[in-house]
Amino acid sequence: MGGAVGAVARYLVARVAAASLGPAFPYGTLTVNLVGSLILGLLAGFAIGRVTVPAPIRLLVGVGFCGSFTTFSTFAVETLTQQSLRLAIVNLVVNNAASIGAAAIGLSVGMRA
Repeated sequence: MGGAVGAVARYLVARVAAASLGPAFPYGTLTVNLVGSLILGLLAGFAIGRVTVPAPIRLLVGVGFCGSFTTFSTFAVETLTQQSLRLAIVNLVVNNAASIGAAAIGLSVGMRA
């Protein structure tokens, strides 16, 4: 169930991003990877911290939703098929650094909850 919701949400975010910001840069993929990393970081932080997260919820949200909402394969192909080497490098650096940063923020916040 989480996977189905995550996949549909990813599709919708990608469509809205392309319509709003244009197709020159993969903003939709960047957005879902940042949001998904933040959510998974929060979930992990809750589990490590004082908040008890039942296993079914961790699986539904972490594996199901986040697993299908975020997308490494699309990120890889979009990076390799950029028209500009500069945009490919920007996509590579921003997706990785910002996604790790988002996960770190989520983890930190979740552990303090």
